Amino acid sequence: MSWLGETGDLRGARESSAAPVAARPGHDSGVTRPYLGGIRGMSDDARAVMESHHQAVNGGSLEGVMANMADDVIAAVPGTPPPLIRGKDDFRAFYNGVLRMGQWTHAYDIQDVTAVGESVVMAGTSRGTLTPPGGAGSPWSNTFMLTLRYGPDGKMRFWRIALAPQQP
Repeated sequence: MSWLGETGDLRGARESSAAPVAARPGHDSGVTRPYLGGIRGMSDDARAVMESHHQAVNGGSLEGVMANMADDVIAAVPGTPPPLIRGKDDFRAFYNGVLRMGQWTHAYDIQDVTAVGESVVMAGTSRGTLTPPGGAGSPWSNTFMLTLRYGPDGKMRFWRIALAPQQP
């Protein structure tokens, strides 16, 4: 499984892109779709996980979100009980509560990508709106640090997640 495609060498691979989402070509609203084109060297597998996650969140699909989580996922989400979520079952319970809050839309700006062995570490920001049932949408924003890695089945999934809320 190759991160860089041409070289096949995963050690030390690093590409960054720090332009804001609004400045990205082809972004019409800044909250409806991801931008991954500026990250040269991102593996097709990591790109597919990010795009699948984006579609699942915006579509309100718990099963779609869970398909992208490793069995031993750990997520640090400040301000939520519990603040450290361990394992896929606990993440499912947590995210089910998130989805019950209403309709989420999100887009992300990946500002740094680093390959470490068969893992990919991403840092950036995400933002969007949360529209509760029968209510008006309100903006949200966070910074993230994500680690994706290959599982025993050869599929890349989210393995470690750290989120920090920001003012939108």
